[in-house]
Amino acid sequence: MTFKELEDFDDFDTESIYWAAVSGIPERFVNEAKRIDGSDYSGECFGVCIQYDKKTEEFAAIEDSPGHSLYYVDNLG
Repeated sequence: MTFKELEDFDDFDTESIYWAAVSGIPERFVNEAKRIDGSDYSGECFGVCIQYDKKTEEFAAIEDSPGHSLYYVDNLG
């Protein structure tokens, strides 16, 4: 996967959260998104969420569960 652009960010006291669009999505995730979104599928709706810890000055991918940091925004948001 490759970084396309920074879509948005949230700045808090102790951290910043960055929402980044990505491309080059593995086929298994594309197929799952197509299954979920049907004819409304768009390859432009994949992203990752990155956390910046202001105290440690470290970046980390936010994971919903271990090993799962990629998201897809379907037609329902």
